[in-house]
Amino acid sequence: MLDEVPYLLSDDLSWQRDALCAEPSYNPDDWFESGRHAVDRAKRVCMRCAVLRECLAYAIDSEITEGLWGATTPAERAQLVAAGVTAGAVLQWGAGAIAGLRVMRGRELDAQVAAIRWGRT
Repeated sequence: MLDEVPYLLSDDLSWQRDALCAEPSYNPDDWFESGRHAVDRAKRVCMRCAVLRECLAYAIDSEITEGLWGATTPAERAQLVAAGVTAGAVLQWGAGAIAGLRVMRGRELDAQVAAIRWGRT
């Protein structure tokens, strides 16, 4: 079962060195903006990032309630957690689940969460 994957991301943060948002060309504050345009701009960077899974899993595991992590807002992460998505499950996501983060809004999110929860992505 994916939820049983033992993984404490908070113990190893080396993945953060590979995060696109850590590059000097980006302002860290951009991931803590609240406007829709700013969030969409930051999400576009996240979707190209090699450590998106690790970032989102870290945010879920650490119960981070502020900022954009792993291409998700705090509200989107709360919906994932409420649906039973765990950090271990995020680390096992395939390309389909990651692509689903691009459309995390309303009913589309509900369908994506259901698919992730039941291992269909």
